[in-house]
Amino acid sequence: MKQIFKDIIAIDGVKGILLFSTEGRLHFHELNYPFHENPARQDWSFLSSMMKGVREADLIYENSRFYFRSTAAGYLLVVMERATPISLVRLSCDMAIPALKKQADAPKGIMRFFKRK
Repeated sequence: MKQIFKDIIAIDGVKGILLFSTEGRLHFHELNYPFHENPARQDWSFLSSMMKGVREADLIYENSRFYFRSTAAGYLLVVMERATPISLVRLSCDMAIPALKKQADAPKGIMRFFKRK
């Protein structure tokens, strides 16, 4: 999954990226700055319930900017500096989302070794 998001993380000003399930479970996180607590131990269900039905949102808070995107795999949250070019982040997310969909649709567990004819 880290390979899918490498272009987003490489953008100057991006502080991190988090991917949540629709229930609010954290599937992936990559942070470029120290977080006061482990994000995997946080309850993110409020975020998924708050953003239900929202396809895309750009939130600005003091010196930070949050880009929220709904995907087939769940919800994507990009944390960045306020001056980060949002068009570049959107374009990178547009390119990463098909790979997420492909990964979400892939068979899991032992069934990935068997194919239907």
